[in-house]
Amino acid sequence: VWRPLCAALWEGKLVPRRYLAMRDEGRYCEAYRLSLQDSRRTRLSRAELIGLRWSFRFKEDAGDAWHERDPWWLGRQASRARFLPNGTVRFEGGALGRRPPRLAWRLGRLDSSFLASLRGRHRRLLQCLAAGEDCGSDEEDGNKQDVARQVQDSSTGGAPATTAVTSFFGERAVRARVMGHDVPCYCVRREPRNWGWVMESCWVIWTSWPMPLRGDTDWPEFEDRALPVTVPLQYSEAMSYNSGASRMSSPIFVDEAPPPATAASSNGAGGSEAPAAGPDGEEDWLPPPADGDEEPCSAANAAASSGESASRGDASSAAQAANAADAGGDDEDEDIDVEEDAGDDLAVVRMGRYIFRVSREAIDRFSPTELRSILMQILER
Repeated sequence: VWRPLCAALWEGKLVPRRYLAMRDEGRYCEAYRLSLQDSRRTRLSRAELIGLRWSFRFKEDAGDAWHERDPWWLGRQASRARFLPNGTVRFEGGALGRRPPRLAWRLGRLDSSFLASLRGRHRRLLQCLAAGEDCGSDEEDGNKQDVARQVQDSSTGGAPATTAVTSFFGERAVRARVMGHDVPCYCVRREPRNWGWVMESCWVIWTSWPMPLRGDTDWPEFEDRALPVTVPLQYSEAMSYNSGASRMSSPIFVDEAPPPATAASSNGAGGSEAPAAGPDGEEDWLPPPADGDEEPCSAANAAASSGESASRGDASSAAQAANAADAGGDDEDEDIDVEEDAGDDLAVVRMGRYIFRVSREAIDRFSPTELRSILMQILER
């Protein structure tokens, strides 16, 4: 009985491997129950952030300069990227991959009042879509108030009450740092139609599966007019970035302290209990890779191999060639700057006055501090 029920429930879904393994062991009822419970979890684990292959595009409010080289706006598949264990993001080849923005990431949580407002706005938009109504913005042009203070949770008399429409935004969020500056935080939610993950700010959106093409009528909720995170909603953060602030001090986002190694996974705000696992997810929380996808990056393996290489001083694995542009001067305080591809497996890296061609594998494996130390060893030879 439970085997066909699992097949029906999982059709078109991104099912974590742990539940597929239960099915293969004949534990059909348990797999069905736990997978359905997990589909309501709204706390994205670190293992999922790192292990999933993400699709990315800019929103209309990001501006024309970004749309001009964004494949999604040109009618093609959205750019793909991975969040790496070293706290950076690597874009794959393509329009953005040739000269990708330099991104770093860190985890945090959303302020509870902001989260309640965001969920209320999201429910209202979903109700408009379900009723076939216009989902246009309800903020007037020039209104610079924080919409989070205007949109109330449905339980307090804001959006019409309903049991059929639920917002799957969770408390955990991601802060990205682009070219040395914090950008508006990514609000994270679960997509109930396929159990995938969505991360969204006022300027960008990420999905943990190939993003629907522009104008795809099967996914109207992914057009800009139906997306809940807007510039007015994140006005203070957008203005902070535009003013040139390096690190934001935001009332809606709080940086998350790294969890203790023995900590248990916590519940997602508004979601069901996360499955028992390690401190922040295990690799079997991920769905199997799609056709053509590589296996996900393992944080544990990357950290172990990084430590092993660093302990032996294996500089040759980090840089295939070093071209000193200027042998003079003291550049020890200069930052690492990954500029562009120099071939299929190489990238151009600047460190002060020096230019290196470094393997992509080394850039993914080592933190900027570790990579800088290795390149300094090369220069001192």
